[in-house]
Amino acid sequence: MQIYLMSADGSGQRKLAPSNACDEFPAWSPDGKRIAFTSNRDAGGSPNCAGPWEIYVMSIDGSGPRRLTHNSAYDFTNASAWQPTVEAPKPCRAAGLRARLLPARVALGNVVLPVALANVGKAACTLSGYPRRLAVHGKPLRSHRGTYFGDPGSAGPIASGQAAQLYVASSSACTNNQAPGAVALQIGLPQGGDVVVRFPAAFLRCPLSVSRFGIPGSS
Repeated sequence: MQIYLMSADGSGQRKLAPSNACDEFPAWSPDGKRIAFTSNRDAGGSPNCAGPWEIYVMSIDGSGPRRLTHNSAYDFTNASAWQPTVEAPKPCRAAGLRARLLPARVALGNVVLPVALANVGKAACTLSGYPRRLAVHGKPLRSHRGTYFGDPGSAGPIASGQAAQLYVASSSACTNNQAPGAVALQIGLPQGGDVVVRFPAAFLRCPLSVSRFGIPGSS
């Protein structure tokens, strides 16, 4: 079997990448410049179409056939052989996030303040790794411990319009010592830049622990 190119009326037939092998299942690339196909040309070129089969790509004039797969399996092309390239989400940047303090909750003797980090950018982004710092007025808080956003890949990308949650916790015995007002807490992102959220002043006088962000949800 061979692959031919011809006009819609069947005229002008031209054999592409001729060989003594079996070339089958041609599939056009989306840009119309290349053709993927299945062949046994590197397996002895058996004209009776015995395998193994591999996937190749060539220009539309049949030039430059190039083998793409190298294994003992039988690889075949089909109508879905060509797929668009999907760019991996980039790390979240401070300019694309908006921080918002959510209602407090009590768990195991601790007061937990969730911070929603909403993605206000136009594309999905990822938020993983260790934050550079927690700071107030540019001065790092030295009392916090166990601070992390989560291991890389531990959570999916944050889609545009969605939010991840960062959990800041401290002892309820400490946070019960009331101090008036709120201060701006700066959360340093692993990739650089700070997001800022208004935090109760009493809370920031306590030893803090920060746990990884939760599964993205509606912002």
